[in-house]
Amino acid sequence: MTNAMRMICGTLQWSISQKPTSLDIVFNSSTQQDNATKCTYNTEEIFFSDSSETLCPVCNGKSYFLTSTHRIALVSNISNFSVSSNAPNNSTQNHTIHSKQFEKTHNTKHLSNDRQRNVLRDITNFYSRPPPCSTAHPNCNAHITNVFHARPPLFLAARPDDAELHAITRTNNMLSNFVVSYFFKILACNFPSILYQEFLFDFVKREGGWKEFVQYSRREGHSTDFLEKLKDNRLICIVPICHDIHLTLIIRKFVENVWEIYYIDSISQGSDDRMRQWQNLFQDDDLFSGNWIKLKIIPQTELECGARVCLHGLCFALSSRNTKDIGRQLERIKDLAVRSRLLVSHICTDGQWSNPGWLKSIIGTPTSTYQAGATATMN
Repeated sequence: MTNAMRMICGTLQWSISQKPTSLDIVFNSSTQQDNATKCTYNTEEIFFSDSSETLCPVCNGKSYFLTSTHRIALVSNISNFSVSSNAPNNSTQNHTIHSKQFEKTHNTKHLSNDRQRNVLRDITNFYSRPPPCSTAHPNCNAHITNVFHARPPLFLAARPDDAELHAITRTNNMLSNFVVSYFFKILACNFPSILYQEFLFDFVKREGGWKEFVQYSRREGHSTDFLEKLKDNRLICIVPICHDIHLTLIIRKFVENVWEIYYIDSISQGSDDRMRQWQNLFQDDDLFSGNWIKLKIIPQTELECGARVCLHGLCFALSSRNTKDIGRQLERIKDLAVRSRLLVSHICTDGQWSNPGWLKSIIGTPTSTYQAGATATMN
């Protein structure tokens, strides 16, 4: 019964006893108490007590209703008697069981009020105006339905729907631009060195080129923070490109006092033409300047280009190794298509960054923003 009441209150977001229509009224009936002063406070907020010792915080009177500890004890005893009634029809055995049940009922009425109060703290929510919590128990009035869970997924508004997330691991299923974008949003949120702008390629292509995009953004006041950060040589800019049912990747990184722009394509056929096309599109001598370099990687074995874009972005952005070493390390990994899909699926489904152990030889154990914050809190 207690669990049922908790479930209903949590689902309907009721704070018991603060509304005259609350569930508590259904379970209450007038009490037959002694001649103690009864509650005389007239208000829309009905006063319920969780134990016989609880008094009205306004008039210091007793509630007209049964205490919650007593009501739940009665429900518990009814359940126990129902179970015992299913036992074999033996008079001696029944007599013994009923005697024990009577004993249990009697003892239940004298349970510790403190223990019961902890269980029923906000089932009854007995104070219509709760007093300040003590320093020893700062959360004493927290509602029992407010259960603490793990961190919720980041960027819920950008999170793909469940059907799309479940399809990430399916062979020959090309990941959508939304899944890839969500992956890099999570990555950029956890690692301050990563600079990522959602659907940057689409905006640049829409305006006809990088320079036109910069002019439009400055005129309209869009992406100004992103454009300013491009000047910071500590930041690594990641630009996934979704075009003609294929995903490729651009990474702009400051290496040995020079800006380098890596072009990563998991399909070798036509990659040179695609690189020249995007190089012309992003042509700039200012904010997006750099030496364009086509990186050699393992070709895809099925339609896992989206998952490989996420994997390559992760490795080439977070690894302290040079590009050739990263490429050699990736060549040693078996079932790269499957592993890439599982990597993306795990991070995007959870909506949180997690370091895959099989990539430790490439990226090491980078500390994310959340991990650093948690460590600082513990210390």
